[in-house]
Parts: sequence; structure tokens; C-alpha cells
Amino acid sequence: MEDFQKGYNENISSNKTSLVEFEISFRKLKNELFLKRNEASKLKTELIEVNEEKHKLKISLDKLKKNFDENKITLDLVMKKMQEFEPRYYEKRDALIKSELQYKIAVTEIDVLKQDLQKISSETSQLTRKLDNLEEKQKCDATYNGDMSAKFAQIKNQINTIKAELENATKDQYKITEISRKIDLSEEAVKKCKELKLKNKTLKEELEKSNEENVKLKAQWEKFEDIYQKSLLKEEFNLPAKIFLIQCKKMSSFYTEAIKNRNELLTTANKLLEEEKLTNKRLIEENEKLFEKCRTLDEKSEKLCLNQ
Repeated sequence: MEDFQKGYNENISSNKTSLVEFEISFRKLKNELFLKRNEASKLKTELIEVNEEKHKLKISLDKLKKNFDENKITLDLVMKKMQEFEPRYYEKRDALIKSELQYKIAVTEIDVLKQDLQKISSETSQLTRKLDNLEEKQKCDATYNGDMSAKFAQIKNQINTIKAELENATKDQYKITEISRKIDLSEEAVKKCKELKLKNKTLKEELEKSNEENVKLKAQWEKFEDIYQKSLLKEEFNLPAKIFLIQCKKMSSFYTEAIKNRNELLTTANKLLEEEKLTNKRLIEENEKLFEKCRTLDEKSEKLCLNQ
């Protein structure tokens, strides 16, 4: 009986200990469940917010896809227009380069002709001085009563010499005619350069319009790329769309460089055109002076023949 009572007491004591431990474990579990419930509420709220954001992003994505399709159509039209314009641009560029080479050749020929003009001018000055000396000698000889026959023969020889020199001057006048022809050709080249300049101006306006469209498309693409990078659904875009965006970047860089090269070419052509105008003006003035000297020389020769 005593053993039974002792066992019963031990059993009750053990049950009390287990109950306390169970209560402590239950409280811990309850606290953990409360924390988990709070976390679940937060996660549920965050999930609702994420779903709302996802819905907004889907709406934005639909709009972007629509804008993207519209921009793609517009860009296709621009690309087609650029492809049509590109051969014309290179054709005009080659024509301008050819004209520039012809212009340089003409400038070289004009420099040679200028040297010939200087030589002719020097020879004309020498002839003028000889005629002046001859007239002075005639005046001096008229005051003498010596042997007129000898003096007349001497004068005749001098006149023959002058006539020979005048014939040479006449031959040189052919060079002057050639110079005039070269000047006319230079003026014609300048006229062609002006026409090319007008055509290049028209092409420049077309390029500027294309460039403006390209800038607009680039701005739209940058906006789209920014939204695309921030979007949680960017993986939904397919590979062809990415390739298309990369091609847009490359085409934008290409046409920017082409516009820069064309502007440099136009600046060079305008500078050469102004230099050509100044050179032609100087050549015309020198040519007029040379013709005036030849006319004076002819008048003096006629007077000398009349005095003879």
C-alpha cells in the first residue's frame, strides 16, 4: 500500500511538471503563431500592392507595345526614305568631289596663265619703252640737218624691229584669248558649283528633317528603354524586339556621322568658291590692263607709220 501511494505521488508530480512544460511550449507556439500571422498580414498587403503594380505595369506595357508598333511603322517609313535618299546623297557627293578636282585643275591652269600674263606684261612694257625712246630719237633727229637718208634707214630698221616685236605681241595676244577662255571656263565651273551648292542645300534640309525624326524616335526609344529596364515583365519581350532596338542605335550613329561629313564637305566647297571668285576678279582686272596696254601700243605703232 505504501508503495502504491508513493508511485501515485510520483506520477502526479511528473504530470504537473509535464503540464507546466506544455503550457510554456504552448505560449511560445502561440507567440510564434501571432508573429507569423502578422508577417502573413504584411505579406498579404505587399502581395496586393504587387498585384496592383503588376496590373498597372501590364496596362503601361500594352500602351508601350502599341506605341512600339506605331514607332516601328514610322521607323520603317523613315528607313525606307533614308534608303531612297542614300544613293542620291552619294551621287551628289561624288559629283561635288569631281567638281572640286576640276576646280583645282582649273586653278592650276590659271596660275600658269597668270605667269604667262606677267611675262606678256613685261614684254609689252619693254616695247612701250622702246617706242618712247624711238619717238624721242625722232624728235631729236628732226632738229638736225645732217644725213637724213642714213637716219631714215636707221629709223626704218627700228620700225621693222618694232613691227617684228608687234607680231610677237600679236602671237602673245592668242595666249590672252586663251586666258579669257580659261576665265570663262572658270566662271562656268563657279556657276556649276553654285548649282551644286543649291542642290546640297536642298539635301541638307531633307537630312535635317530626317535627323529631327530620328531624334524624336531616339527620345521615344530612350523613354521606352527606361520603362523597360524598370519593368518586372521585361523578360516578356522577345529577341527580335531587342535586335530591332540595337539596329535603331546603329542607324542613328551612322546618319549622325554622315551629316557631319556632309557639313564639312559643304564648308570646304564654300571656301573654295569664295577663293575662286577673288582669283577670277583679279585675272579679269589684269586682263583688262593688258588689253589697254596693247591698244596703246597699236596706236603708237600707227602714229609711227604715219610719221614715216
